[in-house]
Amino acid sequence: MKFLLDACVDSRGLRALLIGRRHDVASAARVGPNTPDDLLLALAAQERRVLITSDKDFGVLVFVHRMPHAGIVRLTDMSDPGRIAAMQEVLDDHSAALGQHAILVVSPKRIRVSFADPEGRREG
Repeated sequence: MKFLLDACVDSRGLRALLIGRRHDVASAARVGPNTPDDLLLALAAQERRVLITSDKDFGVLVFVHRMPHAGIVRLTDMSDPGRIAAMQEVLDDHSAALGQHAILVVSPKRIRVSFADPEGRREG
């Protein structure tokens, strides 16, 4: 699976976990600091990368503005060790959902899985 780490969650530990599990990992830092969220989401969609972030604005872009995406994992209210443990659980238990472009909101106590059209189309 391919991932794009937003600057707000990018760390050696999280990167090592993903690479250690043979995932393709890119960093938002390669695009540049202060890249607007819509451009970062567009890049992730174009490269078919699941975006890992702690920023809730991506949910608005996907659910309200209907931007295309390849899936999002939002890690909330966690330190770096918590993010690493949470991503282990996501990879172990929710890989199928990620493969279907799911939007996962991961908190220390639960994982919420939802779906939005990955092409950004509106129904009807």
